[in-house]
Amino acid sequence: MKTIENYMNDPAIVDEPLLVREVHAARLMIQDDRKNMTAREFSQAAEDGTIAIFKKYGLPLVWADLKPVRPRQPVTQ
Repeated sequence: MKTIENYMNDPAIVDEPLLVREVHAARLMIQDDRKNMTAREFSQAAEDGTIAIFKKYGLPLVWADLKPVRPRQPVTQ
């Protein structure tokens, strides 16, 4: 796996200012990490990352109780 330094030295972004290069390098690293993920794996990775951030900052985790939506039946007279 490439490190952030490898991405920082990418020829496509090497001429950018340092802060912009750091953001681009992080984006490229995340894209490479998630390139071959299935939708389920991507969703799980996003959820795991969200939970980690909430725990890091001591935020409460509140889960919504989502119920399936059924289409309305047409009104017959």
